Amino acid sequence: MNTLKPQEIVHLETLKDFRRHYLPFDKRVYCEGIHSSETEQSTGFFEITRLEQMALKETGASGILERRKFYSVIVLTHGELCAQIGEHTYDIKFHSLYFVAANQLHGIQKCSQDAKGYHLIFDEEYYLLCLRNQIKLSNFIFFMTTKSPIMSLNKGACTTILPLIEKMELDYCRRSTFKDDLLVKLYLNVFLVEVERLYEFKQDQETKPQSKAALLVAQFQNLVKQHYLKVRQVSDYAGTLYVTPHYLNDAMREQTGHSASAFINAQLSTAAKALIIQTDLSFAEIAAQLLFSNPSYFGRFFKKQTGFTPLQYRKRYLNDQLLS
Repeated sequence: MNTLKPQEIVHLETLKDFRRHYLPFDKRVYCEGIHSSETEQSTGFFEITRLEQMALKETGASGILERRKFYSVIVLTHGELCAQIGEHTYDIKFHSLYFVAANQLHGIQKCSQDAKGYHLIFDEEYYLLCLRNQIKLSNFIFFMTTKSPIMSLNKGACTTILPLIEKMELDYCRRSTFKDDLLVKLYLNVFLVEVERLYEFKQDQETKPQSKAALLVAQFQNLVKQHYLKVRQVSDYAGTLYVTPHYLNDAMREQTGHSASAFINAQLSTAAKALIIQTDLSFAEIAAQLLFSNPSYFGRFFKKQTGFTPLQYRKRYLNDQLLS
């Protein structure tokens, strides 16, 4: 494990950005469903790609790092990879998974010629549409930056995990419209729950050492997840952590590319999205649940964060979800 020098950082925010970076020649050959030229989704997206279809060797040779606005799970079934995740580089062997949280630094440094596996990406909106009352993606233990981002798979784990991935790929490729992926959403939910169960079972593995900035950011993020409804000022969290707001903001920007206040707002925004698309509560009731002083203030906040009014957002996703 080595700490790498600063490099150029590319920001990948949408599915289109990901494809431009990793699939410059549209190498996907397994899917007969929706073609990439027809998919312009900027939110609420999922993609499963074979590693052997991706431009990993070309991307690794360029030495470029990225920050993804979405979440990623990479499953290596053959070969080897060397990847930077956060502050460290890892040599990853076959029959392993590794995880990249939203806004976490990531880059493929090397890739063996025989590397095979799967690359899953999905954003928070897509995950919210899986089932009611989902936990936040950032609360899965393997997406927490203080935990190891690598998990090896024994034979039993492979037997559990790989069939789920194959089912996701099959149903994803069979889609004829964007709405035709209800089984994919369900398989994704089961996959993440199963992976977390296996990950927790293997918690005896060593956690990589973190810098002071990384530990501070992890502490701040954990505090926000617990208290964002009632505590919304960066200065309050900074005081609890015995640092100045300026120092906390600098650490957040260094580790995630975003400010501390942006993270607080993102937690509120995600909670609002869940209530808007998973319930039939009025917007006034949602505003009250999220402790906004009035519905108008909530509406302005939501529009600033998402680009949509609460009504526009609900209409956009109302017919595109499976809620039980």
